[in-house]
Amino acid sequence: MKKFLLSLVLISTSSIPTHAAVVRASLEFVEGTPAVSLTLNGKPTQFILDTGASLQLSLPKTLADKVDRLKPGPDQRTFDLRGVVQESPGFTIADFRLSGINFGSVSGNYLSPSGISVSGPEKFNDRIPVLGLTLFENKAVLIDFSGRQFVLADSVGEILPRGSAGWRALPTERTKQGLIALFKGGRKQYRMALDTGGNMSVVKADVVHAEEEKGTCPMQINGQASCQYIEMAAAEVDSITPILVGLPAAFQADGVAGRDFFEKIRLIYDGATGKVYLQDAAENSKTP
Repeated sequence: MKKFLLSLVLISTSSIPTHAAVVRASLEFVEGTPAVSLTLNGKPTQFILDTGASLQLSLPKTLADKVDRLKPGPDQRTFDLRGVVQESPGFTIADFRLSGINFGSVSGNYLSPSGISVSGPEKFNDRIPVLGLTLFENKAVLIDFSGRQFVLADSVGEILPRGSAGWRALPTERTKQGLIALFKGGRKQYRMALDTGGNMSVVKADVVHAEEEKGTCPMQINGQASCQYIEMAAAEVDSITPILVGLPAAFQADGVAGRDFFEKIRLIYDGATGKVYLQDAAENSKTP
């Protein structure tokens, strides 16, 4: 799990099962990171929603010990944007359920602090469980930052009815860093990971075209008095301004499209097909 400026505390959200196959939950933010409340083992449980996480599920050990049908599994290897590789004990859960939705058998690891801070001291929280994108491979989810809602369903048809207006497909590539989409800068295209867990967008400084127009920002990064950014856009969405940073070579994408991107859109991920659909955030008063 990789994060920017993560300082997480418990929040109050609610999930409302509309019927057996659809769950709607309020979505709120802690230090720029989205969190939802879903029912686990009959109790409301808060989860971080992290589409950049490589695992299906990460649980604090105190919570994992209370989960039904959890068994020890192989150790899990993860790395963050600092390039730090971590190995932690893994587990499997048979017949895993959240708010009445059955995910079948899932795997994950015991949660440990990880992430990256591009300014200021690093603060991480290893008490809040994390849902990764791969958990939803056979489900469908709607993520709506501006409308502050999260919808989980067994199939995309229950979220996106046939003929729904204003939605368009976003071509993506599935990698270890999650969903990668092409963003067009002034001089070249950049492969950006769509990461709900990043509270800002960043791009590798060493992949930015030399003739790309750059702006200056006042944020301090790595001891520098200021930072630089470029503009880029994808799928007719208003441009974002990722900050130039150093990222490890193991991170295959050119950068991360974070909260500033997600605030401009509503996103539906169809885990059964791997397709992604976008709608402008201005449409958030409409169905679904």
